[in-house]
Amino acid sequence: MQNPAEGLKLPRVKKGKRSKPYVTPVQFAALIELIAEPYATMVYVADYTGLQVSELIGLRWRNVGADSIAVEERYCRGDWGPPKSEASNATVPVNSGVISRIHRLKTLEIEVRAGCAVRRYPAVKSSGPDDLVFQSVKDGEPMRDNNILVRHLKPAGLKLGIGWVNWLVLRRSFATWLKMAGADVKDAQALMRHSRASTTLDVYQQFVPESQRKVVDSLRGARTPGELTVPIGSNNSAVCRCIIVVNIYGIRCLPTEESSPEKAGVGGSIPSLATTLNPFCFKNLTALPHSNRSRRRANVALETWRR
Repeated sequence: MQNPAEGLKLPRVKKGKRSKPYVTPVQFAALIELIAEPYATMVYVADYTGLQVSELIGLRWRNVGADSIAVEERYCRGDWGPPKSEASNATVPVNSGVISRIHRLKTLEIEVRAGCAVRRYPAVKSSGPDDLVFQSVKDGEPMRDNNILVRHLKPAGLKLGIGWVNWLVLRRSFATWLKMAGADVKDAQALMRHSRASTTLDVYQQFVPESQRKVVDSLRGARTPGELTVPIGSNNSAVCRCIIVVNIYGIRCLPTEESSPEKAGVGGSIPSLATTLNPFCFKNLTALPHSNRSRRRANVALETWRR
């Protein structure tokens, strides 16, 4: 008899979603110190703008504004072309530190060892509107991203124990930093120039244990105190004054005192009510003041206390 299951191919075992690495701000500060110019500025701009490396290489001086960068074209290993998608062809705001660092290139000289001698080249040979921002050191031609990765970025990462760093990791780090800074999802999508917000959330922004722990801890202590006066008694002649504490578990009323016209002659209140009335009777009181629900709960609690 032939086995009917013979020859069937079982589906692949689905593995859980793995978090992808990103560079923390502290790691990036150390990384940038180990990279020579003009490549250090190139890495700096990549991490603080989220631009792809082909867009960085194709960046021209006319694309650099006072507080923004316009992405019009890209260059990848000999080929010029438009940005990857319609959403990628956009002008993105950048902070003033990025713009200052880009313009700082005009004042730099790059030292290159040639045997026993040292040759010096300006980092920017020409800064006309159509000239490249990041020019090759020797002749000012477009750079090759793989050369920068292998000769500068990877060696610096290996020294810091983050040898997995590459151009995509820098772009992912930018997206994750936006998440850590509390950026809105739509703002992060626009800055990353993604067509869909799901790409920003699911592919680029990574799990950040520190930020999630901070959020969880802050929720436990998030409170908004206020005062609620609830009418109680069969004829609403008495008043129960409660302190409202709002947290993630709902509204919790802590009674502080009861006052009524009948007790006006003896101070009009019973200050000890807060200590004698069991607060659990008011747990998760979510009704509005003077609603039937709040009156019923207040009546039950007060009757329990009176007994």
